[in-house]
Amino acid sequence: MGLRSASSLFPIYIVAIIAAAACSVVNMGEDPVETDPSSTSSSSSSSSGTGGDGGSEGCGDGDVVDPEECDDSGESATCNDDCTVAECLDGTLNTTAGEECDDGSESATCDADCTAQLCGDGTTNAVAGEECDDNNITNNDGCSSTCIIEGKCSAPADLNLQPDGTGWVTDLSWSTSGASLVTAADCDGQTDIGQGPDRVFELFLENGPSTVEITVTGPGWDPILRLMLAACNPATEVAEDGTDTDGCSDVGDVGAVEHLNYAALADGTYYIVVDGATATDEGPFTLHVGIQ
Repeated sequence: MGLRSASSLFPIYIVAIIAAAACSVVNMGEDPVETDPSSTSSSSSSSSGTGGDGGSEGCGDGDVVDPEECDDSGESATCNDDCTVAECLDGTLNTTAGEECDDGSESATCDADCTAQLCGDGTTNAVAGEECDDNNITNNDGCSSTCIIEGKCSAPADLNLQPDGTGWVTDLSWSTSGASLVTAADCDGQTDIGQGPDRVFELFLENGPSTVEITVTGPGWDPILRLMLAACNPATEVAEDGTDTDGCSDVGDVGAVEHLNYAALADGTYYIVVDGATATDEGPFTLHVGIQ
């Protein structure tokens, strides 16, 4: 074979140079990484949040994932819509659980049972200014129409006396439960009697002197009865007619009827106190006052 001339080899040199240049361009960056199609598919599925256990996207998807306490796919009777367990006074309103409000604690507009505050609803709300709430808005039953305690030292209750043809009379059915406390004192020879809650009533007499009969009955507990010149001050008791030296009656028996009788009580303002003999003596009672 004869030698080729340089001119005959020129085309071959050009092709080699072009190929070498192409190789250099490819190798300037990182080597290409071969991609597994199945790997790409798996990654895409994982990022969509629809595959595998615990793939919850957040509260409300029905999957409980930390820090969720529950997840019922929305508000339920046991789970709030923020995925916390439903509980009254947790600060999250849950109407499905029967809450009307939830301020996190008792407030001026929300009771401690998560119902809207309303005098007469049966729930005493001290933040709203209620002293009592006996489930009605009736006056002269121990708790006023504005939920203020009636028959306390600072605000004695009205006896609501009515004419009976020969004089004046009243028969009241109240309770000492939830009432204020009058200082205990001696009564009918007993020491330090009257440690239970009390009801205080104002008695006003005129055109006298008057014959006054006062009785009280407390079924199931031991009541005592006092008549005073100053509200809640046993030192001002008005001595009963007869041999008694005080204005107090305590038979000492559960359910006993206590009596105070005055044949000629002078005109003026007096205070009748229905008390419990001991700290545990309290409950419903019937008070009778007759004036001639």
